[in-house]
Amino acid sequence: MSVLEGSHITIVTQYYWPEHVGIAPYSTRLAEHLAERGAAVNVVTAMPHYPSWRIEPDRYRRLDLHEERRGVRVHRLWHYIPQRQSAARRAGYEASFFAHALLRHAPQSDAVVGVIPSLSAGAIARTYARRRNCRYGIVVQDLLAQGARQSGITKMDAVGSATRALERWVMHAATRVAVVSERFQPHVEDAGVAGDRICVLRNWVEVERASLATPSPEEAARRRQELGWRDDEFVVLHAGNMGLKQGLEFVVDAARRARERALPIRFVLMGDGSQRPAIEDAASDLANLQIIPNRPRDECSRIMAVADVLLVNERRTVVDMALPSKLTSYFVAGRPVLAAVTDDGTTAQEIRRANGGLVVSPEDADALVDGVLTLTSDPELGTRLSSNAAAYASQELSAERVLLEAEQFVGAILGGS
Repeated sequence: MSVLEGSHITIVTQYYWPEHVGIAPYSTRLAEHLAERGAAVNVVTAMPHYPSWRIEPDRYRRLDLHEERRGVRVHRLWHYIPQRQSAARRAGYEASFFAHALLRHAPQSDAVVGVIPSLSAGAIARTYARRRNCRYGIVVQDLLAQGARQSGITKMDAVGSATRALERWVMHAATRVAVVSERFQPHVEDAGVAGDRICVLRNWVEVERASLATPSPEEAARRRQELGWRDDEFVVLHAGNMGLKQGLEFVVDAARRARERALPIRFVLMGDGSQRPAIEDAASDLANLQIIPNRPRDECSRIMAVADVLLVNERRTVVDMALPSKLTSYFVAGRPVLAAVTDDGTTAQEIRRANGGLVVSPEDADALVDGVLTLTSDPELGTRLSSNAAAYASQELSAERVLLEAEQFVGAILGGS
């Protein structure tokens, strides 16, 4: 009998289904897995809004909504959603969710799990646990104080101390804190969490499901034609959020440099985010840079499978504040990864752990183009890197393995050990 059988678990997260990029799929699958294992699971979350930063679809444009999906009771709350990012707007985003959740009845709970970078979700997790006289845990997907500073949110210094203080308050009383990368652990320990209360809980991938996206040569050719990709083009695809920390203006620079050098390289940005309008404006004269909207999850996988290279792009200042959730999908797409990221950062460390891609200097258009050319000139290297990445994902990031670890994490919160 599972330790979860008959228990009441509440998960607080601002990102949940039907969002299918970022951390939402992990929070969603965690909740559903706990329900499958016999727990009564409540999720307190926001209206769907990421990465477009607007509520979609329209049926969620309301003050609150209660629904049930796959055995999980989902309680959705309205909150302020900024169209542009700044420290003040982020504070309003967090505070409005916190205030709305604070006014709501805390679901019956034997344990509460808060998912951050949303500090309001972490704060509500602690608050609900106190109301219900139970323990709580935190899953750290991103570090908000580090992230705001490293990703370029304006005027962050003015609220940085308050953000770090709240982060410490959220984490230090937790029974358990799970981090998606070992690089986060020192920051969590700085918040007053003892090392024996911290565990690594990686983002996972459903390897079998991803393998269904692998096309035959004929199917790959058809898909590329539908997307407007020529056979003689080398397609570099960036999938996911188009926000500040991605620094996609440097991909625009790389596309411009490739055009100047008459190279048959097409850069494709698939997704949405706060910086998309600015990127569209900057790339309006570039025929070799294509921007396409978010697609459903399975369609995203099929598109990734017919690109030639999968791109991770980050600002130079992004070091240890996040691990891009797109990496898990990239690793099983059958394509090599090219990462324009800080050499000693969390993302570079994970790619080297998998031996699944090339790392080049960030914010450097020539370095990015040269990285693409390295892969175009050596198909065997690309095949070897993609094979390594798939093996790493299968061995270390399988949903079966990581969800068992997640179950143990929640069990430790319930047991207080």
